[in-house]
Amino acid sequence: EGIGGMSQGGRSHFMTIIEDHGVYGSTCGYCKSEQNTFRSHGMSAHVCSVEDYQHLIDRGWRRSGNWMYQPVLDRTCCPPYTIRLDVHRFSPTKSQKKVERRLQAYLEGRIDEKGAPTNNARDPPSTAVAATGAEEDVAAAVIERAVTRALAK
Repeated sequence: EGIGGMSQGGRSHFMTIIEDHGVYGSTCGYCKSEQNTFRSHGMSAHVCSVEDYQHLIDRGWRRSGNWMYQPVLDRTCCPPYTIRLDVHRFSPTKSQKKVERRLQAYLEGRIDEKGAPTNNARDPPSTAVAATGAEEDVAAAVIERAVTRALAK
């Protein structure tokens, strides 16, 4: 059964409860239009199973808190297109690696915002804001497990 009941072979133990609000117009956060030029179909999700949520995401729906919406791409001023990335297959390009190196140099104080070398290279990030190596490893492991679980579904 689809949205509103037991999904995908009964894996969910609760029913999805939504309140459909239909198509509506709002101001656009992209072009800053002061008129209601951004069109979406919206609904309040009071309860939503993981399976039903994934079905909605796969069909172009987005979420902000309990508010779920699907932009009406052919009737909105700035259509937001979803881009998916398989993190296990991603390999940064030479250009992306260069940007990453420049960002790291900037964060370390070796270059300024225009890319010019500086003489005030900072020590590694201060302990007040930087995680220890062990904390970074734990955070990386948690993120990796979450991504792996999401991709396994």
